[in-house]
Amino acid sequence: LVTGVQTCALPIFFSWLVFTKEPATMTMSMVQRSLCIEEDDTLKAILDKDNEISEEDLIYVCHGLATVDFNTKVIRFIHYTAETYFKRAEIRERLLPKAEEEIAKTCILYLSLDDYLEEALHPLYQYASRNWGHHARQYQDVLKDRIYLLLRSGPQLEASFTHILSGLRKQHLPQWDEEQIVFEPSSSEDRSEEHTSELQS
Repeated sequence: LVTGVQTCALPIFFSWLVFTKEPATMTMSMVQRSLCIEEDDTLKAILDKDNEISEEDLIYVCHGLATVDFNTKVIRFIHYTAETYFKRAEIRERLLPKAEEEIAKTCILYLSLDDYLEEALHPLYQYASRNWGHHARQYQDVLKDRIYLLLRSGPQLEASFTHILSGLRKQHLPQWDEEQIVFEPSSSEDRSEEHTSELQS
């Protein structure tokens, strides 16, 4: 029996499968955690772990269209024909019209959590650090208030940059020393203006 919560999770699950920027590392735990990210009336990020759905239930509601690698827990379409179908532009627009906008919002909210340090080692946090800007590129007007809050967040923003720099080092690019990187805009307002300009350029 499919519950209402499972039904709501179905489009989110397929949204990640279709729009992820890193399909080789998109795991079930990342989708499960994304279901827990919410916001209140003031756009404050909230993590409600009661919303998490089990791996078995998520696979069940996919009706055989997706599978999970037993060893890596990476999720993927069961067959390339299903992937091809869902990634067609007309299908995305009809079945998942706001999918990437919702992914962008989820990433921004997750990075904005007050308890961000408790989540910093989660693979979704690391993914969000690297990719929130890519997902949000087309939705800056819709998400501008949430982006502004993240860019003004100080420690949360700096923590996300640390993950980006760590990723660069793993790619054998020029060595970055996070301890030598200092974020010193004259004020929070200056910081937000700088990064907003970069995002728009």
